[in-house]
Amino acid sequence: MVGHIRKILVLVANVLFNHNFVFRIVGVMNRRWNFLSSVFVAYPATKDYTSAYIYQRNWHVMKWTPWVCGIFWQESKWGLALGITSTEEDFCFPENTGNLQTPAARVEHVRQLIGASQKRFAGILPGILLKKRLIRETIETDITVDSILKAEKNVRNTEGYDENTPLIILGGNGFVGRRLIKKLNGREVYCVDSTNGKTNVESWPFHLKESNVIMINISRNHALAYYTNLFWPGLVLLNEVYPEPGEDELKHFPIYIVPYLPTDEFPGGKSNPQFKDKLHIAQELFDKSLA
Repeated sequence: MVGHIRKILVLVANVLFNHNFVFRIVGVMNRRWNFLSSVFVAYPATKDYTSAYIYQRNWHVMKWTPWVCGIFWQESKWGLALGITSTEEDFCFPENTGNLQTPAARVEHVRQLIGASQKRFAGILPGILLKKRLIRETIETDITVDSILKAEKNVRNTEGYDENTPLIILGGNGFVGRRLIKKLNGREVYCVDSTNGKTNVESWPFHLKESNVIMINISRNHALAYYTNLFWPGLVLLNEVYPEPGEDELKHFPIYIVPYLPTDEFPGGKSNPQFKDKLHIAQELFDKSLA
C-alpha cells in the first residue's frame, strides 16, 4: 500500500509541476526570495530502487527525461530533486551518448528557469557527462572530495591511526578518484581499480598486510566484493558508494574456509609469496583442524 502511495505521489507531482510555466513561476519567486539554490539529478542504484518509486510502465518515459522527485535541504538552502530511471550500466554504453544529452540539457534548462545557481548530478554521472563534454563544469567532485577527506580524518581519529596511515583508494582511476589522490599529495596512497572492466589484483598493495590501513571505496557498485577476501583486521573500510555494501560483499571467511585465487590474480604468478595452490590451502586447513 505504501509503495502505491509513493508511486502515485510521484505521478501527481509530475502532472502538476513538471512544466516549464511552473518552473518559470517558481523562478520569479526564487529570484526575489532566493530559497532554491540547486537542481539535483539522481538515478537508481538498481532496478529494485526504480520499482519502489515508479510504476514499471513509466520507466521508459523517465529513462532519459528527468522527472520531479521532490525537494531537499542542504547547506541551509532548498534544492529541486529530479530523477531518471537509467542506471550506471546504461551510462557506460557508447551508444547512449546521444541519450545522455537529454538529461544534461533538461537540467540546465530547469536550472535557468527556476533561477538556481547550481546543477548537480549523482554518482558517476558528473564524470560521464564531463568526459563526453556534455557539461562544462561540476561542483559535485569538489564537494565529494572534501567530504571524503573529512571522513578519512574522522576515521583516523576514531581508530587511533596517525596521519601517515597508508590509504588504498578503490576506484582511484575514476573522475572523483583522480582528484582525491591529487588532494592527498604527500600521503602514502595506493590506487586500485579495474582494467577494462576486470578486477585488477596486481595493483593491490600486498606488502601492507597486517598493517594499519584505511581503504576508501569510491568504485562502481559491487566492485568491492572482488577484494574483500584480501582484507585483514587492521584494514578499515571507508565506503563512499551507494548503496552500501551488503552482507555478500562484506562476508567473513571462517577459519575453515579460505578463498582460492588463481595464479593470474597475483603479480609474478606462482612466485608471489601470497599465492597458495589448492593443495597447500587444503593442507593448512587440515593442520588447523588438528590444532
